[in-house]
Amino acid sequence: MHALLLTLTAMLAFAGNSIINRLALAQGAIDAGSFSVIRLVSGALCLAVIYQLKSRRQLKDKAWHFGSERRGLFARLPALPDTLRFALPLLGYALCFSFAYLKLAAGSGALILFATVQLSLLLFHLLSGQRMNLIEWLGVGIALSGFVSLLLPAATRPDLFSAGLMMLAGLCWALFTLAGKKAGQPLRATYLGFVGAAVLVLLVSPFIIDTQQVTWAGIGWAVLSGVVASALGYVIWYQALAHLSMLKASIVQLSVPVLSVMGGLIWLREPITWPLVISSALVLGGIALVFTARSQ
Repeated sequence: MHALLLTLTAMLAFAGNSIINRLALAQGAIDAGSFSVIRLVSGALCLAVIYQLKSRRQLKDKAWHFGSERRGLFARLPALPDTLRFALPLLGYALCFSFAYLKLAAGSGALILFATVQLSLLLFHLLSGQRMNLIEWLGVGIALSGFVSLLLPAATRPDLFSAGLMMLAGLCWALFTLAGKKAGQPLRATYLGFVGAAVLVLLVSPFIIDTQQVTWAGIGWAVLSGVVASALGYVIWYQALAHLSMLKASIVQLSVPVLSVMGGLIWLREPITWPLVISSALVLGGIALVFTARSQ
């Protein structure tokens, strides 16, 4: 139950992130480069505060029990390869995701992104020597059919360069998920990823931002995306990954477009249609089959 709650919370955060990103860029409240920079930097600052507070509390407890000396805030910097392992995929995902949506429709972008993530993680699952039983294959097939039927009507012929960027974003997200699967400390791993990505994005920021397009509303959207939907959402996702196989981690992310659509129904009062209901039921039903296959 604990793992299910973590997974659901993470998927809700990802769905919210997708909605926030589209709203900010579609309304012209901010440019893609500035959105990515503010998103990563605000997320890094949020995680830095949380991580340092937790570290100080742990050091205080350790000093109380073992008499060890308290270390400075930055007395031990993480190893560069360890940081880059999380930072580079996160940076690649954030930049490619935002710039791809400049010329992609929402349906096309989500279809390309999550199909790439799903296939990449599924391929890794199979190449790592894992085998899937009949019920798992059936669940994957049902979920994918519902996913395609949900997004295909809203998809348009994509710009090839933007489609390539979104595929690269999906691949980066798959790598970020794989790194998180091997991370022993979810908060530390997400903290390293965001701090490293924030430093890198600030280095390239003069080449990707357009300050003339930045509004206070756009900054607000970017901060909300960075702190709540990204930083905190990714920490929860890394915690959930400890309880999920790569197959489950890949298939459950197909629920994000469904949750995004449900958010539109609730917040934007979009109409409910039977094709929407059937597609959503197929996705969620397929995911449920995969999650229960091993217990049958």
